Amino acid sequence: MQEDIQYDYKHSFRNPKYTYTVSLCKSTEELTNSDEWLIAYCYSDNDFHFLRKDYGIGWTHKHGWDDKPTNLDWSVNIITHPKEANLGPYDNSTLLYLKITRTKN
Repeated sequence: MQEDIQYDYKHSFRNPKYTYTVSLCKSTEELTNSDEWLIAYCYSDNDFHFLRKDYGIGWTHKHGWDDKPTNLDWSVNIITHPKEANLGPYDNSTLLYLKITRTKN
């Protein structure tokens, strides 16, 4: 299924201060500054989950609406890569990666 995805997708949106560009990536890229983020989107037939990678911080996610962000997976290990993490009910789900870049207007 992931082979059918068009990875040249890019979309930009602006607010008065910044322009944000969102693009699909094939895997986790290295972040070069604090104006970039990676998002891992996991989905299965009936649910979805997001993880976020921040420059200098690494991967974080929330187990639920009311929970605080954590860098630990369901096995209480630090998340080094979403494919290697225990994502609990989202393990073995399809993963897509988005890169968000912010530039000052």
